[in-house]
Amino acid sequence: MELRHKICIIGAGPAGLVLANILNNAGIDCIVLDRRGRDEITKCHRAGLIDHRSLLALKKHNLAQGLLQYGQPHTICEFRMSQVDFLLEYTQLSGGAMHYIYPQQELIKDLIQNFEQAHGTIRFNTEATFVINENGAEVEYYDKKQKNSKRMACDFIAGCDGFHGISRRSVPSTHARIFERYYDSSWLAILAEAPPSANHIIYALHPNGFAGHMLRSDKVSRYYLQVKNTDDVNNWPDERVWTELELRLGKEGWRLIQGEILEKQIIPMRNFVIEPMQYQRLFLAGDSAHIITPAGGKGMNLAIQDSLVLGELFVGHYRGDFSADLNAYSSIRLPDIWHAQEFSSSFLDILSRSNDAFETDLFTRKLNESRLLQLRDNPLVATDFSKKYAGAMADPHHYAYGN
Repeated sequence: MELRHKICIIGAGPAGLVLANILNNAGIDCIVLDRRGRDEITKCHRAGLIDHRSLLALKKHNLAQGLLQYGQPHTICEFRMSQVDFLLEYTQLSGGAMHYIYPQQELIKDLIQNFEQAHGTIRFNTEATFVINENGAEVEYYDKKQKNSKRMACDFIAGCDGFHGISRRSVPSTHARIFERYYDSSWLAILAEAPPSANHIIYALHPNGFAGHMLRSDKVSRYYLQVKNTDDVNNWPDERVWTELELRLGKEGWRLIQGEILEKQIIPMRNFVIEPMQYQRLFLAGDSAHIITPAGGKGMNLAIQDSLVLGELFVGHYRGDFSADLNAYSSIRLPDIWHAQEFSSSFLDILSRSNDAFETDLFTRKLNESRLLQLRDNPLVATDFSKKYAGAMADPHHYAYGN
């Protein structure tokens, strides 16, 4: 048995690393385990949209230096559909809340650097294989380099290792309720070494399905194409990808800038929430506790906000603050998670065509057109959407911002 740690964090993604930095900065002993190597973690291209509340959380704990220095603030997005084409100035409508475009891997690098410079310990290539969560907490793990297994005792376990990790699977089915929704289409996600073709995000609705133009940096762009669930990435050679993006995103006078495609993957559209997000001494955060569709860019932001709440509860617990009730973690976070799920699901409904008939589903097409016109013409609808999109909705719990 190793020396005891107060908190063992499983997973070095946004949730785990934000939590680790909060705890370490407060002088609370913790350790991070991740089955992946450092290079794999820091080169993983995924999310890139930081919303208003996540920015506040990162700033509060001095974790936003790189984001503020190198991130790109964004205040508008564009919607395109047949004859409907307009810009939504969501920052103006939300009272000043904006997004920052900052690739997830860059935020991960910042968080690792901050943690290690403050003498925090991350064990890469170390896979948690078993969780003991009765009469105390222990984590059994396998060190891939030393090729041996050990056990670590701790006060609490923070499961930040994603949907397929050991943490979520360690919650008994008799204790948890699972809420899931699966959609009849998927998104083909494309990462290309190509400058953005616009200085803002574009959401395009087309008879062939949704297409998205996202920004990552001045040299790299992310795109999405709605595809059928039965599709395969091998059916999408580079030439077909660019042709379909040009078709679905295209409008008069606009040009799609092409480049080398670096990555392609098909992402099923689904929602998942586990309730509660805690079992005895095990707490779940990020994708371990909930999965959300990419529509609206809420996944990484929910992970950051989970860790803010959990980190501040842990800090309060160890400092003897009786108001910091660890058992309140789920009740604090779940309302906000469900608000995000509702927003993302509703947004996806606007963007997507029926998978059964992309070309002939005229009813859904007219519904989506009506929704877009309300977003363009109805100030109340536009303001409500903008606040949710930018992450400006008020949170009733003081942990989300601190005092």
